[in-house]
Amino acid sequence: MNKIKAIITFALVLIVSVASIYGLNKVFLGLNSEDYVPSQYAEVFAEGKEFNEIDIKDKAETINKIIKVSDGSNHIGYVFDAISKEGFGGDIHLLVGISNDGIIKGLKVLEQSETEGYGVFVETEEFINGVKDVNVSTGKISAGEGNKENGQITAISGATVTTNAVLNELKNIVNQLSTLSNKVKPVAEETPYYETKYKEILPNNLSEYTFEEFQESAKQTDSIYNEFVKRIVKVKYGENFDSYILQLTAKGYGGKIDLMLRLNYEYRVFDMLVVSHNETEG
Repeated sequence: MNKIKAIITFALVLIVSVASIYGLNKVFLGLNSEDYVPSQYAEVFAEGKEFNEIDIKDKAETINKIIKVSDGSNHIGYVFDAISKEGFGGDIHLLVGISNDGIIKGLKVLEQSETEGYGVFVETEEFINGVKDVNVSTGKISAGEGNKENGQITAISGATVTTNAVLNELKNIVNQLSTLSNKVKPVAEETPYYETKYKEILPNNLSEYTFEEFQESAKQTDSIYNEFVKRIVKVKYGENFDSYILQLTAKGYGGKIDLMLRLNYEYRVFDMLVVSHNETEG
C-alpha cells in the first residue's frame, strides 16, 4: 500500500513539474519582445526596469536601435545600439545608456576588431568607467584626461584612433538624444580662433595688423565654408591689404588636424602652420 502511495505521489510531483515548466515556457515564449528585458540593456542602464524599442524616422545611419528606458513608473532615458565605422580594425558595435538629463549611464562593446594590446582596451573596465557618468547635456563632448562634468571621456593612451572612433559615435548618439530630450543640447563643433598663432605666420607685430573675418551673404547659394574650410580672415597691414588667413581642418590618422594657411592676393601660399593634431608620435 505504501509503495502504491509513493508511486502516486511521485507521479503527481512529476505532472506538476512538467506542467510548471510547460507553463513557464508558454509565458516566456508568449512575451512580446518589447516586454522582455535583455540583460545587456540593463548592463548599460542599471536603473532600468522596462526596455522598449521605439521607432524614429530621422534616426542617424549609425544607430541600429533606440530603446526607451523606464524605472517601472517613469521614463528615465535611452539605450542606443550603434556602430562606429571609424575603428582601426573595423566596425565597433556599442551599447550606450544615457539618462534624459544627459548623463552616460554605461557603455558596452558588443563587437570589435581593434589591435591587441591597445585598441581592445576599449572593452576594459578602466575605459568603460572613463565614459560612465560623463555629462553630455551641454553638447560638449571630447576625449582627454576625463573631466566628466565638462563632457570629457578618458582617452586611451596609444590608441587614438579607437578613442576617436568611440568619441565620434558618442557625438552621433548625443545629437540623436537632443531630438528626444529637451534637457540635452546637440554637439557644438566650434571652430576656435587662433589669433595668438597669427604671429607665427605674419612677419610683423600683431598690433600692426587688422583682421576681418569673411561673412557669407544670406543670398549666397553655394557656401564657401564646409567640413574642411572653417574660417577665412582678411588681413590688412595698416591701410593696405596684406594676405588671407585660412583655417582648415583635415582628417588625419589619429583624428582631426587643424591647419592655418596664409595666402597672398593671387592665392599663393606664403606659409602653413599645423595648429593642432592627434597624430602618432614620431
